[in-house]
Amino acid sequence: MKGKMIIALLPVALIVFVVLIILAIIAACFGNEEMIIRSSFTLPFNTTDYVITSPFGTREDPISSEIKTHNGVDVVPHGTTDILAVGDGVVVSSDIDSQGAEYVIIEHNFGGTKYRTGYWHLKENSRCVKVGDNVKQGQQIGIMGSTGYSTGPHLHLFLQEYDSSKKSFEYKDPINIIKNKILPESVNLYNYDTNSYQQSNPFEDRFKPIDPNNRYELPTLTP
Repeated sequence: MKGKMIIALLPVALIVFVVLIILAIIAACFGNEEMIIRSSFTLPFNTTDYVITSPFGTREDPISSEIKTHNGVDVVPHGTTDILAVGDGVVVSSDIDSQGAEYVIIEHNFGGTKYRTGYWHLKENSRCVKVGDNVKQGQQIGIMGSTGYSTGPHLHLFLQEYDSSKKSFEYKDPINIIKNKILPESVNLYNYDTNSYQQSNPFEDRFKPIDPNNRYELPTLTP
């Protein structure tokens, strides 16, 4: 009798075992992704004081009022308008889109996986990197602006991950890059007067006055 009960319970045990394996794989995948983001990406500006004005996903378009998919996160940093690369990579696009928005796209390779980060609505003529440039984490790529399809100065940041099965880059929610609030260890700001970079300390730079000739006037933030 005891032996028959054990035999009868084997299918149940097998099902439970398979379910646990599946759950472990899912947890490992998401955990690995989170670990890569936390260890590889930092904030796209040198402050942890910011406001998210529009999240990733379906939303009501602020201009047309239509329901559309928002492929990134809109964020406004407080105390700076300098936009920085969130990780080491190569610039694959630095251009102006069909609606007049200035943008930069950087391709990264972390843990054997390719990612792309996009930085939209940069200030007119503020892009300081070109296609093919190798950029470092914390290196300035432009100034926050409101070019193109935009209602005011902000950064639209998007994140893509390469899907080898589809052979294409797929959009992902970049909120973990923002909410982790990890600052780059060093910042390379671009001097628009000398057209050169100068390494600086992100904590000190937050309190330096903004050059009115090179930077946007900071937007007023509401609580």
